[in-house]
Amino acid sequence: MMKRIFLLVAITIVCSITLNCYGQTNPVKSLASLSLGVSAERTTVLIFPANISRVDIGTPDIVAKTVKVGNTEKVLRLKATRPDVASSSMHVFTDDGKVYPFDLAYTRQLETDTWDFTTMATSPVTETGQISGKMLPAQVRQTATGMCGHVRTMIGLKTKSMGIKLTVEGIYYQDGVLFFHLLVHNRSQIPYQLDFGRYYIRDQRTSKRTTLMEKEIQPQYEHRCKEAALPGGGSMAIVAAFDQFTIADRKQFMIELYEKGGDRHLRCRIKGRHLLRAEPLAAAGRSIPPEMAGTPGNGAQ
Repeated sequence: MMKRIFLLVAITIVCSITLNCYGQTNPVKSLASLSLGVSAERTTVLIFPANISRVDIGTPDIVAKTVKVGNTEKVLRLKATRPDVASSSMHVFTDDGKVYPFDLAYTRQLETDTWDFTTMATSPVTETGQISGKMLPAQVRQTATGMCGHVRTMIGLKTKSMGIKLTVEGIYYQDGVLFFHLLVHNRSQIPYQLDFGRYYIRDQRTSKRTTLMEKEIQPQYEHRCKEAALPGGGSMAIVAAFDQFTIADRKQFMIELYEKGGDRHLRCRIKGRHLLRAEPLAAAGRSIPPEMAGTPGNGAQ
């Protein structure tokens, strides 16, 4: 009997020490929420320093809508669908990895209807950091923007149409994201205005009777280093970022660029083996090895 009591006491002490150590090495941070008033007659407006990626509200009786200003979505509008709605919580996630928690309560008279978190000295915010080893949207945009001046690291993927040439300068990988560095060169004297790009995966045709299956892929972010029309002899870099993917041998990743008000459209085929040659993002600023300079092209025309 005494042995059993001694064993139970020992187990209790060990568990207590383990839990205490876990609590010391894994502290839980409690974040205070900001109280906000919402009304059915007036709109509450919140302005954030980064683009809003997601909004979670605990009730459908309070509607939250983002407002797009130019190329940014940093403004959030809140309004109650009816008077005297129940209180609720709200979390706003921005693409720079931050979370803003709020407590929402109905009020007929709003003391403050506009909150600007870009100028507030303190705000209810916490850093989420990278989730599941993936780049944050803000990091993807910053990386794509900074790749415009990088030199070519891939040879052979190119196509041309009526004096316009498209070259895949490089394919890079970082934290679950594939970056495609493209270069458009205008060899004609007529300016070239890019309208839009289309990206998709399709099966290779094995016979004339084969039906082609296509799957559209939307880029996380597409950056054009020049928005104006491309003059004769000019060049423009484009960086398109996608969630990581691979394709089988009988499939192709298609890049299509369409001219605005013209027919000088470009189409480049990328095979699975080209995707597997993607280099770490750190190689994006590296020059081409001399032995690769004379490698013949194998891109689609």
